[in-house]
Amino acid sequence: MLTLEYLAELLEKNQEAARARVKEFSISGRHFEFNSRQAIMGVINLSPDSWYRESVCLTSESAIKRGMVLQAQGADLVDVGAESTLARATLTDQQTQETKLLPVIKGLRASGVLVSVETYQPAVTRACLEAGANILNLTAGEGTAEFFRMVADHDAGVIICYVQGKNVREVADFDLTSNPIEGMRDFFARQLDLATRNGVERIAFEYFGEEVRCAEPFFAVLAALGKTDLFRTHEVPRIKAVLDTMQVW
Repeated sequence: MLTLEYLAELLEKNQEAARARVKEFSISGRHFEFNSRQAIMGVINLSPDSWYRESVCLTSESAIKRGMVLQAQGADLVDVGAESTLARATLTDQQTQETKLLPVIKGLRASGVLVSVETYQPAVTRACLEAGANILNLTAGEGTAEFFRMVADHDAGVIICYVQGKNVREVADFDLTSNPIEGMRDFFARQLDLATRNGVERIAFEYFGEEVRCAEPFFAVLAALGKTDLFRTHEVPRIKAVLDTMQVW
């Protein structure tokens, strides 16, 4: 059971890690003060297969409008994806993804909204960065050096997701009997080294896993206590309320 006593013991054992500071950076003129203020990433899904219905936008106009609403609700940036990660979701080819993504990216950037794009396809990544995307939400687990070089060439940022397999649509079987932390630490260490060697300076991390709508505020509390800097969420107003409340004390 998760208790205050357990959390206090965990903090006591990891005092040095708890005091660690992360590198702050600016994207398109906006500074992210990770050591003093968390950032919120809203979500727009351009695929009808996505499980979170409120985030689904089937036209460019509705996606751009939703992005502006998310920004008004407190999102620092907006993540846009054209293919659901659900196991039975339709695979989306390069042309279809670009047709959906590029008008939304251009429209949001023209409205002053910072844009992150979720993809594991190199060609889609290149087209989105050229269209003005500020961040790549990288959902590939292999061949990532090519992605990192593109990010560096466009002076963009990257979110490194934990992926067991080639990409999120070709994942390996999960071992639920062992502690995953060591494997995750090794994965992120390798990817961080590879990203920095390829010129990437703006890096964030995300553990790619299943989410439950009502659980997002609860896990936001745990993530904030663990000093998470960037919160990707479908529930921007609720997560903002949680984070604002935690900042009061």
